[in-house]
Amino acid sequence: MDAQNERFERYNEITFEAYCKAAIDHAIRRGIQKKERRAEIERPLSALNDALLFKLNPSDPPQDAALEASVSFDVRGQRIVVHNAELGQALTYLPLRKREITLLYFFADLTDAEIAGVRAAVAVYCASGCENLVVDIRGNMGGSDNAYEPLLKLLYDHEGTEDAMEYRVSDIAIAHVREFVGNTGRGRRKVACMERTPAGEFLEEGKTYRIRYDSVSLVPRRAALIVDGRVASSGEQLVLEVRASSRRTTVYGQDNTLGCLDYSNCEILYFPRDTARWMIVPVTRSKRIPAGRGIDREGIAPDVRIPLPLPRTLTDNVDPWVEWVAGDLKKTEKNVKC
Repeated sequence: MDAQNERFERYNEITFEAYCKAAIDHAIRRGIQKKERRAEIERPLSALNDALLFKLNPSDPPQDAALEASVSFDVRGQRIVVHNAELGQALTYLPLRKREITLLYFFADLTDAEIAGVRAAVAVYCASGCENLVVDIRGNMGGSDNAYEPLLKLLYDHEGTEDAMEYRVSDIAIAHVREFVGNTGRGRRKVACMERTPAGEFLEEGKTYRIRYDSVSLVPRRAALIVDGRVASSGEQLVLEVRASSRRTTVYGQDNTLGCLDYSNCEILYFPRDTARWMIVPVTRSKRIPAGRGIDREGIAPDVRIPLPLPRTLTDNVDPWVEWVAGDLKKTEKNVKC
């Protein structure tokens, strides 16, 4: 079963990467064709007379300089820089959605392809006309919180708050902030504050953060989030944020989640006298810890326990658990109407 799922995930990854590469190749071809059409109407210098040549400005920058420039894209509020003008120009020919997927996957310094896949899946669901939605994240052991943002926005139906995290000040923590947000104003302010804080102390910041979007999607009417004992880290963060901001979403499962979220943002620390030895250390902890509300010991309990044995078959991403949850959503919706 695990081997089959692994092959299926690998197949999806290869297919998606092939799609992105084909999209870029197609855009490059279109760019070349545009240049060829332009060349057909341009006159070579050898065909110009002395009067026209005299009008040319020798101080004009060479065309090669344009190829060394970078091209910036704004993708959902995130600035992505492509350090190749020719490739950047080719990407502009892509339709908006395809361009966002390609930029997020290949250029956004995010190694997980899920961020593009989630955005595409949300778009497919919104165009499907389905009223209810089942989101199955069983086995999701985490990655980047940014990856699930399109899904959270879809499920969102009211403003919520969630426990913030805090940095334990150290050289490795400061390096972590510099690497990920050091080129932003907020990141530079945080680094400056950390440098003023004694090592070993926790950086004083807000206890909670707001989850707020400007609009609420009309669909889904009801939603389900299926979890299991392997959901961890960013997967668990999704569960918490959905619970805080989506009344229409119910969490289903049989076991609690793994419990791997109270400490996060891990970095590799090499031993100074033996660089072949290393350890992974978190540089942040949740504000749940000092408040005595940590989740790592027990994980996150589902709202509804699924009264079925573990599934043995998976066909087109559907198994008896998914079918049972879909039926329960319909039943719950009928009870609400009554």
